[in-house]
Amino acid sequence: MTNAQNSGTPPNADSHSAARGAPGALPAYAEKGTGDTLVLLLHGIGGDRTVWPWQMKSLAAAGYRVVAWDMPGYGASASIDPYTIRTLAESAAVLIQHLGAPKTVVVGHSMGGMVAQSLAAAHPGLVQGLVLYGTSPAFGKPEGDWQREFLAARLAPLDAGKTMPELAASLVAAMLGEDADPAGVALAEASMGRVSPDVYRRSLAALVGFDERAALARIAVPTLLIVGERDGNAPPAVMSRMADKVNGAQYLCVPGAGHLTHMEQPARFDERVLTFLRQHFPALPVQKAAQSGGLTEGKPGAPGAAAAGSSASAPATSATKPTRPVRRYSPPPITGEGYPLSADQAQLIALADELGRTRFAGRAAQYDRDATFPFENYDDLRDSGLLRLCVPREHGGHGADFATYCMVAATIGRHCGATALTFNMHACSQLWSGPLADDLEMTAAQRAQHNHGRALHYERVVDKGAIYAQPFSEGSAAAAGKAPFGTLATRAEGGWLISGRKIFASLSGAAHYYGVLCTEDKPGASMRDTMYIAVPADASGVTISGDWDPLGMRGTVSRNLEFKNVYVADTEQLMPTGVYFQAASRWPHMFMTLSPTYMGIAQAAYDFTVAYLRGEVAGMPPVKRRMYPTKQIAVAEMRVKLEQTRALFLHTIHEARIDPPKDARLRLYSTQYTVMENANEICRLAIRTCGGQSMLKTLPLERLYRDSRCGSLMLPWTAELCLDRLGREALYESGETDE
Repeated sequence: MTNAQNSGTPPNADSHSAARGAPGALPAYAEKGTGDTLVLLLHGIGGDRTVWPWQMKSLAAAGYRVVAWDMPGYGASASIDPYTIRTLAESAAVLIQHLGAPKTVVVGHSMGGMVAQSLAAAHPGLVQGLVLYGTSPAFGKPEGDWQREFLAARLAPLDAGKTMPELAASLVAAMLGEDADPAGVALAEASMGRVSPDVYRRSLAALVGFDERAALARIAVPTLLIVGERDGNAPPAVMSRMADKVNGAQYLCVPGAGHLTHMEQPARFDERVLTFLRQHFPALPVQKAAQSGGLTEGKPGAPGAAAAGSSASAPATSATKPTRPVRRYSPPPITGEGYPLSADQAQLIALADELGRTRFAGRAAQYDRDATFPFENYDDLRDSGLLRLCVPREHGGHGADFATYCMVAATIGRHCGATALTFNMHACSQLWSGPLADDLEMTAAQRAQHNHGRALHYERVVDKGAIYAQPFSEGSAAAAGKAPFGTLATRAEGGWLISGRKIFASLSGAAHYYGVLCTEDKPGASMRDTMYIAVPADASGVTISGDWDPLGMRGTVSRNLEFKNVYVADTEQLMPTGVYFQAASRWPHMFMTLSPTYMGIAQAAYDFTVAYLRGEVAGMPPVKRRMYPTKQIAVAEMRVKLEQTRALFLHTIHEARIDPPKDARLRLYSTQYTVMENANEICRLAIRTCGGQSMLKTLPLERLYRDSRCGSLMLPWTAELCLDRLGREALYESGETDE
């Protein structure tokens, strides 16, 4: 009897170089246990049939017939031509037909999950149940930038001469979550090291272009989706939305696990899978079903070996009608379902949502209670690469445009308003000096100066993880665009001496650089002489003063900044002198970058209310309140306001450009006003609808309400200033007066 820890002979080098065949060839496999329900285990890109030892043992002991294959090209299975997800699915179909079980549940991990989806779509009669784990329904177009970058990054080490055994440890480490089982890690590294470089290349190429999204709605069998909380390859946000598309699907996120949950936390993984199997495919008692506890090896073209572990005489279980799985409310993406996004946008939004759900949301209450800055969240933004969201690609960033930034920031805002609002200040330093500045008119000398200076700032963000703030307010009309800034910049040798005071300066004490708006100190200076310059936080003459104990947005830590003859070099300018005035006049959308935070808060208040009325709030009794007409009407009113707000928001962020027409400018003011006012109104309705418990600080609604109340007060476009601009510009054409 083969030990379950070694459920399959490790492939030798010759197996990797087996001659390629057609998809109809029988793959190699390992088998354990008996029963009329076959559980077929399909490994991922770095596996083989040996990566399932715990599952082979526990599922077989529970009365199931368990088979783990070597995907074509892996282990003892010959490769195939052509090598695509669909031809791999055909090979799986051949294996299922060969095994001849009455019922088959396919468990597909990562790439194996893609094979499982294609298999279920092409051969629905062969699959009676699905467990899709650490996978996704699509990978994107072969010609997409993200896909090309993905392939290039994965193949670069091989192209540089590295071997798979040399790469195994780093590849596996990048996929792990917290406290992974050392035995599982060793098993993953060993299997990854055995993968043929040629097959690895072919498998990566097969991923690109995979798309079975349209088939999800046609899945008509019991389906369980499993994802690790820390899975960066198939993030929970992606799999949660995937579950929403499959009728009656169950969704499970395993705390702390990464991409290799079945090896990182095998006991927890097996428990979840067995619960699903017992619910839909009850097995015979072990003492009757598991008459053969040994493990057999199936070889290509050797059906006798494969059949040795099966029991044709095992009695069938009585037919049972599967119970419909309990569905939970799954919040949609910030854009709503079905909104057209590029592959890059979808990936960045999913990443932000994953960080928000698994990290930011759980910390938000503490930052609010203590009025402390979310340093841990910024560590996560830095580690995930989102800190360089708006840095151009050629400088090492994601190159997000204005609309992409707004959707990502709104996604962050639904989980932690203070993080989103301060992230706005940081991201604007790259947006304003990047794509926005590229649209503006500059002299050749100014353009050369600007390109040199912004490269320095981008390098700090990308290579050093620097955080930029953007102190704006001074307690005067300057922040509203009605007067020059009172903070002055006086010419000095090689730079400037900055003196002045900023109030409500978010990120005080947290930022590495303060992007200060000030006025060049010269006779007759006006708003045209505005400078935008980065002041190092550790520069001599920079001080922070004042307490910080506000109503809302407490985690922004917006104290007072004072500058007393602070020397700043010329190279620190984020825009050449005078160019900011042009930007403010010609690129007005630059001032709506606060609104995404409040779009996210509005969505969060709605999401909480729906979950609360459904009895699905974590840590609270599962008491449903959704059956009352008053609650239903209130939620309907919230939804109407949310959709109005979202529609304006999404329309407007895609109109951002230099010199927008009057209609777009008026819509911009309308959007800013609507988002800020409706966010608070939706939060107000949420509190009224959820009742007295919503006032407790153990729940997020009272914090969302306080945070949302602050939006309409924020310069440069408070609610009143938006109405003022909107009314005046609607009634007067440029240059018109009543005189």
